[in-house]
Amino acid sequence: MKKIVKDICVDSGLILISDKTFYNKYNGVVDEELCKKIKIKNGTYKVNWYISNTWNGRVEGKGILKVNSEEIIVSDPCYHFQKGSNLEWARVLNDTNYFTKEPDGCVVLNKMGGDGCFNVHFNLELTAGE
Repeated sequence: MKKIVKDICVDSGLILISDKTFYNKYNGVVDEELCKKIKIKNGTYKVNWYISNTWNGRVEGKGILKVNSEEIIVSDPCYHFQKGSNLEWARVLNDTNYFTKEPDGCVVLNKMGGDGCFNVHFNLELTAGE
C-alpha cells in the first residue's frame, strides 16, 4: 500500500510513523492539526520510505511498524507533548536516547538534516501471517 503524506512540519529534526498507542503510552495529546492520521488494518508492516527534498537531498529508509489501534500517526512527535506534559516529552527522549534508539514498532525518519515541512512517501507491506 503506497501512501504520500504532505506537509509534515518538523521542529525536532525528525518524523515518527507510529501507532497511536505510542502517544497513549506517554500521555501525549495528539494535535489533529499537526499530524496526518491514516486508518489501517492491525498488523505488522514492513515500511520503506523516502523524502525527496530535504536539507540533505533525497533521503530514504526502512523499518517495521506495528499497528494495534487501526490508526497510524505521521508527525513530529514533539508537537504532541506540549500541553502540560513536558515531563512526558523528557521521558520519551530519555527512553529513546533522543530517538537514536527506535521505539518498538515505530519508524523514525531523522535523515532530513534539519527542520521544515516535508512530503513523506512510503510503502506499507503487511508481513506474512498477518
